[in-house]
Amino acid sequence: MRRIEITACPAGGAFDAELAQRADVLVHHEGGRLPPLAFVCAWSSDVRHLHHLAARLDPEQPIYAIMPPDFTSKSEYPETIPEWADFVQERLAAVPCGGVYRIGGYSLAGLIALELAERCADAGAQVPLVLLLDVWVPRAPGREGKRRTREQPRRLAKLAERLTRYAEIPTRRERRAHVWHRLSPTRRAARRAEREEQRRQRAVELKNRWGDEPVPEGQAMTNAAGREISFLRRAVQVAYLKYQAHPTQLPLALIRTQASCARAGDDATMGWSHRIRGSFHSVVVPGTHFTMFEPEHLPELAAAVDRILRAARDERGARSDPGAAGT
Repeated sequence: MRRIEITACPAGGAFDAELAQRADVLVHHEGGRLPPLAFVCAWSSDVRHLHHLAARLDPEQPIYAIMPPDFTSKSEYPETIPEWADFVQERLAAVPCGGVYRIGGYSLAGLIALELAERCADAGAQVPLVLLLDVWVPRAPGREGKRRTREQPRRLAKLAERLTRYAEIPTRRERRAHVWHRLSPTRRAARRAEREEQRRQRAVELKNRWGDEPVPEGQAMTNAAGREISFLRRAVQVAYLKYQAHPTQLPLALIRTQASCARAGDDATMGWSHRIRGSFHSVVVPGTHFTMFEPEHLPELAAAVDRILRAARDERGARSDPGAAGT
């Protein structure tokens, strides 16, 4: 087993992509007196996001960014959440948590963080917080019927709107033209092209958002749709599709955007309500899943993270001091 290197990274200033590429674990606010937060990173962009978030948090709050894998062959990359946890667990062991683990993650990395937290708890460690940043539960096999039930009112409303619009068309010829337009292969091709252009623009936006080149994500491959993707992106997508959710007793804190809540079928828990067996806290922040870390949204996101970390410290302090809890 090779030695895991923890590399200190200044929380302020520009993001050092070369330093991040060489590191196993990046630490912001090294030497801070507060209990550390171990943050799992599934994407290179997660590391960049965390760097800018750390600059807004208490300088006494150490944050350890556990870097994503960077291998040279597709077969080396993890393809399930447990395999991702195997990769991260070795690095988490190098983080000085003192047997008390506060673990977080953004998007898919939140699922990895929860798996790690479960392993720590099973081994007898204390887990006072699992911090989930805009993490919704993937649709599990066998839950399609429940999903349809949740979405049925919205689909019925959309159908009623279309029927009303069709009924307002005055002549038979215009109604026929309306139906033909909606069924036209040309219209479908145009919509596909529009969606493809939106995806391309979003990829360019994510790549250039912070003004420097992203951390490399391994070698590239061509997927079944003919698009070139990195091995890391494929590993993330495969693990997400294979994820099997399960109930958890651990305390969860979810920071979500309203847009992601709507995407999850207007479920305020974003799918976690069926798995929660312990405490659960949810906070809404501005932006979308892809913009919540942008400079205009960072102050509110950092304030939400700070409140959650403080609440976890206070709650654990109250449990360890029964006399204080009774006052």
